[in-house]
Amino acid sequence: MNRSFRWLAALGLVTPAGAHASHDSQLWSTASATMKLAPKWRLSEELIGRFSDNRHGLYEIESNTLLGYRLSKVTTLWAGYTHNPQYAGGTFTIMERRAREQVTIDSFARLGPGKLSGRLRLEQRWRDGIEGTGWRLRPYLKYSLPVHGKTALNLSTEPFIDLGTTTFQRTPHATCTSGFRATVRGTLIKRVTFSLDGKKIQSSAKRPFVVFVRSLSGAHNVTAHVSFKDATRAKTLALGYRACADAVLRPKAGPSQFTG
Repeated sequence: MNRSFRWLAALGLVTPAGAHASHDSQLWSTASATMKLAPKWRLSEELIGRFSDNRHGLYEIESNTLLGYRLSKVTTLWAGYTHNPQYAGGTFTIMERRAREQVTIDSFARLGPGKLSGRLRLEQRWRDGIEGTGWRLRPYLKYSLPVHGKTALNLSTEPFIDLGTTTFQRTPHATCTSGFRATVRGTLIKRVTFSLDGKKIQSSAKRPFVVFVRSLSGAHNVTAHVSFKDATRAKTLALGYRACADAVLRPKAGPSQFTG
């Protein structure tokens, strides 16, 4: 029987509201499916639920429907609609709707033993009862490094760049997140223990195996020690990171208002 797991770290740039996450624990759940309509046409559906301690539970349900056209084996053009109701403590607050256009390029280059993939996404955002259109650019880059068998280390970064200003979207710029989420995914996992610079920060025997790592000045190392329910030997994966100055010098307090 195959045992496999993936170690994912979401690093990089988000809008200023993302800095609130340094004071917040969040759970994101995702379900997605892609259907082949014709040799070059694809239909994709993704549903994401986001929960936050600071916002007392459910704060967002994001439903993404995209139609894709394959230009080549590695390049696909996509366009579609995002239905994004906002909540506070599970109580509906406002509806956000988005148009989304993007191009994805899979495994476009090798870097050492790993591969690079990318995506460039443009969004137009509207909120019911609020005037204005928020334009946002989201370039995404992922590095996938095979470790052993089906085990892979995936590192990704995605800046959220506001291209205009509305009452719900800030002055155009990109800023650093105050940290990142590290996630281990796989089968027959018994327990995952996360450590920062050798000190344990979280240990869990239940899914999801995820931890939020705060930005600290200088270079640091995050490790995930993974044990399995059968005779598979335990494995330890490591990730080095360096916080950007914006995240270290300008953290913000208050509830998370990040919308992905």
